[in-house]
Amino acid sequence: DKFRYYRSIPQLNQYLLVSQGEILIESYSKTSENHWLLQEYIPARGIISLDSLGISLNLADIYEGIDFN
Repeated sequence: DKFRYYRSIPQLNQYLLVSQGEILIESYSKTSENHWLLQEYIPARGIISLDSLGISLNLADIYEGIDFN
């Protein structure tokens, strides 16, 4: 329900879901046709680009110090 609400915000271009149970981030990016494209980031794919902010984040830094056991 939250994502449906957020998609209604015209200025929103990217939406991230950060997993608490495993190293996984889902990034939804709005295309020029106003469709939402999903990209999954797992340890093998460790750099997340936030184009709207002009930055990149390292997946290892986001999960630094987290023990899933």
